[in-house]
Amino acid sequence: MKTKIQLICVALFILGMTFVFNTITTYLKNQGILSKFEQTKAIVINIGKTADSTTYPIVQFKTIDNQRVRMSLMQEKISKFAQGDTIMLYYDLINPQSIYIPSTRKNLSFSIIGLLGVLMCVPAILFFATQFRSKLKIKQMKAEGKKIIATVTSIEALDKRKILGVTPYIIHCEGNAGGLGGKTQKFRSGTIWANPSEYLADNQIAVYISSLSIENYIVDLTFLPTEVLYY
Repeated sequence: MKTKIQLICVALFILGMTFVFNTITTYLKNQGILSKFEQTKAIVINIGKTADSTTYPIVQFKTIDNQRVRMSLMQEKISKFAQGDTIMLYYDLINPQSIYIPSTRKNLSFSIIGLLGVLMCVPAILFFATQFRSKLKIKQMKAEGKKIIATVTSIEALDKRKILGVTPYIIHCEGNAGGLGGKTQKFRSGTIWANPSEYLADNQIAVYISSLSIENYIVDLTFLPTEVLYY
């Protein structure tokens, strides 16, 4: 189960980064084009019509060196226009007949794709970050914490938290942590992707407790196969 989740997270991350990369590449490409173009407002001076009665604007604009440029925007697919309207466009300083008209719809599409890519990356990043923190905490707790042997009291199946059809489990246990007047303390393990009962031969399990707070502890699950562990 752990391997399946890792593979899904890796796939999501790669796909998400592809979306983000394509969005950034397209944006930089457009910015590169615009850096060679000059922005201006063109006025719709007439309305043209194709053989199939499709209309298109005929516009005129003035360049920075006072040239008047008139051209039809038949290929630009401008949805709403009327005579006298102004259309924001960019023209090539060397060849004013070469123009670029920003598309709000296209920009919105690229923004959505980029956002979707980020949203796909986030779960993968959070998953691997959580795994990294868990491993770090376990290593630190084993090195610095106090070890006690606790007795397993129950194994809980988290039926409402199924992932990919697999039910996770947690181990509940209790033991005397010391410094509490002999009072028994209850502990619970992290997530396990299989019923761990077959691995608990004597119902005993190690717990490592921080010297700073008894609320900061880990239940040692290293006796379980790696595949069934969350971290």
